[in-house]
Amino acid sequence: MSRYEFDYYLDLWSLAFKSERRGDVIILDKTVGEGEVRGYKCSDTIEIFKFNFILKEPLHIHRDEITIPMEYQPIFFGEPVEDNVVKEVTYENGEAITQDYSFNSNGALCTNTEREISWTYPKGKRLRFVSVRLKKDYFNELVNRSETLQSLFRKDDTFYIFEEFDPQMKLLFHRIYEVKKEDIFEQELTQVFASNLVLHYFENINKRESMIETNKYPFNIEPVMKARQILLNILDRPVNIDFLTRECGLSESRLRFLFKKVFGTTIHQYHQDVRLTRSRDFLHEGKLSMSMIAMELGFSSSSHFSMVFKKKFKVTPKDYKQDRYLWDH
Repeated sequence: MSRYEFDYYLDLWSLAFKSERRGDVIILDKTVGEGEVRGYKCSDTIEIFKFNFILKEPLHIHRDEITIPMEYQPIFFGEPVEDNVVKEVTYENGEAITQDYSFNSNGALCTNTEREISWTYPKGKRLRFVSVRLKKDYFNELVNRSETLQSLFRKDDTFYIFEEFDPQMKLLFHRIYEVKKEDIFEQELTQVFASNLVLHYFENINKRESMIETNKYPFNIEPVMKARQILLNILDRPVNIDFLTRECGLSESRLRFLFKKVFGTTIHQYHQDVRLTRSRDFLHEGKLSMSMIAMELGFSSSSHFSMVFKKKFKVTPKDYKQDRYLWDH
């Protein structure tokens, strides 16, 4: 069983955190923060890094452009750079061009970019994320199960595929962190939950319509992430597509295409789902009436809000407020 890449990345994280590696675990030095990185070399097919830490000061990470082919494809689960920006650097005619994009919600990201990137972990926040690394032969075997997956995870193109956690993925993610180092089946349990997390990720993406890139332009994720951030920030009204295209610097057709490619849904549906998810928080809090919630989230009327809520969650807002619905579906 080859451990080259596994040991290579554990050593890199040890250097990044300026902390000692003890076997397959990195314990953060007290001067840096509190927490650990646990590595699991499960088999030649799958290896896992589990991160759980709080920093005393921001930590800046830089990865040079990858020039040597790597054997594993990582998929990241969690909140790796909450409230922060990943900077990707490309070069044109010798000039460095930096593109910024952020990830600030629970979800999974898979990318094969080999470009130079950097990011910052903030201080004073509990950060938990998991990197599940699949041998590329196995990764391709999973992708080849459907034409939809093949069209999105193209070997001959750079891809960024993000999928927000559904309830099942949230549960599996938390189960990984419920596994304790004292458990006699620590590695086996971690592998089971992580493997299922990967399969749910692919299953959810496979539900998307098959979209094959025919446009000649390169895939730039930054405008798509900017559009998503705008949708997350504006909840009191529908967002005009013309406003989004101006802010993101893309044509309407290009923005719609790339947004659906990355998130698997339309801009309108994504924004409506965000507002409906927020409405459940209001219902849990119980401080606002139906009409006030509808107004707060930009629905035309309480009846319209009730209709779209029931369509998404299979229950009316009124029934949802009852105790038997006060759990995360």
